[in-house]
This record gives sequence, structure tokens and C-alpha cells, in this order.
Amino acid sequence: MKIYIISDIHLVAPGTTSKGMDSAQRLQWSFDDLATNHADAAFCVLLGDLADHAEAEAYRSLRSIIASVRTPVITLLGNHDDRATYLAETPEAETDADGFVQAVRDTPMGRLIFLDTAETGYVTGHLCAKRQAWLAARLAEAAGTPVYLFMHHPPFDTGAKVDQLKFKDGAALAAMIAEHGQVRHIAAGHTHRICGGVWRGTAFSNLGSTTYNTGVHLTEMPGTGARYDESVNVGIMLVTEEQIVLHAHDVNPYRQPLPMVLFPQKRLEEIYARGGKLAAD
Repeated sequence: MKIYIISDIHLVAPGTTSKGMDSAQRLQWSFDDLATNHADAAFCVLLGDLADHAEAEAYRSLRSIIASVRTPVITLLGNHDDRATYLAETPEAETDADGFVQAVRDTPMGRLIFLDTAETGYVTGHLCAKRQAWLAARLAEAAGTPVYLFMHHPPFDTGAKVDQLKFKDGAALAAMIAEHGQVRHIAAGHTHRICGGVWRGTAFSNLGSTTYNTGVHLTEMPGTGARYDESVNVGIMLVTEEQIVLHAHDVNPYRQPLPMVLFPQKRLEEIYARGGKLAAD
């Protein structure tokens, strides 16, 4: 199963920019890549911070852009978003019984659970008692089934100062994960930084942004870390029964491939045929 993951889009009203970048164009590049190279993806997940300033015009723009995407798109909210405005502009949005933007998809590889960690008035992420109860119920329904969690705010530390603004209900989440016993992976955004690792025994990946991304600026380093206008970053998650792989993929319509003469395909095919051996016997 393939899942195409996009995070931290920061759309703004048409005709304006986010930090000097055309965030709508950069999102469109991602969707163009999805359609051209990854049309076999089962889902496309938007990991939150859909809008930069939670403007109604930005959510209308997102809805318009998504309308032409053939792959099923699932959207989450981040700290830059406003739930009420998003729902008012996206009447088809999927919510739980309490109005949070949360959803479940059951697949041959297991259950995908999409969490709403946005909390009005906070940059940090939260799951209130209602959202925790919803998650506990969805995990209980999937007893004995592999589960994959998607959320905007990471519960794990990245080693950077932004960790102060992470998901704040990590203890409760960890307890639910431990009780279920088969949560295979957590995918999060928020940090505008690509990294991965293991949190309390569960593998995780942190996705970069389609707008700016941050350099490696760890907690002990002085000053403020730089932000970079670089290639649009997305994640391509490949899930099988044996493993999970997440490719950090740069979408840049201006990059040029190196001449194939530098990489003789015939020689590579011969090495493949020999099982990796450089020379024939």
C-alpha cells in the first residue's frame, strides 16, 4: 500500500503569498507529482496547517485544488488552522460525533487513524478527553489489527527547540498505544523538518513542508535556526506486511536529471542479474 503524505501547506488567500512563497502553486506541484508518478497511491494525506492564517479564502482555494485530485484525500488540522472556519468552507469534511476532524480507514494492511490535535489558542498539540475517548474506541475496535497513526503535532522529540511546541498529551497517547500493542507507525508534521526514529517503541516519521523547511538547529546550538525556501517536500509511505518505508521526496519542477550516460543501465542490469556480484564467474 502506498500513501502520499503532504504537510504544512500554509495556503493563503489567492493573490497573496506565505513568507514570499506561492503556497498554492507549491501544493499544485505536489498534486501534479502525485498524478504523474504516484497515481497508484491508496490515499493522499494532508497533515495539517492547511492554511497560514485560517482564512476562509484559503480553505476555499484548498477545496478547489483538491477537487481535481483523483486519489482519495484525507485532511487533518494543525495549529495554523481554525476548525470552525475550515468546516464552514468544507461541508463534506469528515468529523467525529463531537465535531473534531478525525477519521478512520480500514485497509488490507490494517487500520489508518487520523487525529485532530489542533487546540484553539495554542501552538502546541492536544487531545482533549473527548478525542482521547474517540481514539481509545477506534483502537479497541481494531484489536489484533496493525494500526497507523497520522497527526499534525509530533508526540516525540526531534532534538530541536521546536520540541517545546509539540503534542502535549504524549503520556496518554503512549498508554493507549501500549495497550493496543500493534501500532506500527506514527506520521506527523509541524516541525518543517524531515526526520525519523522510534518513540517509546513505536516507529515514527516527521514530514517536511511544501513551503519552507528548517535546517538542523538542535536545542544546544545558540541562536535561531534558519528557514529555507527549497524544494517542495512530501513523503511517500510504502506499507507491506514485512516493513514500512517512508521516502522523503523533493518535488522540484525545475530540477534537471543527470545524463543517463553517467549511469550505464546495461551494466546495472548485468549486476542485478548476477545478484549484486560485480563480475561474472
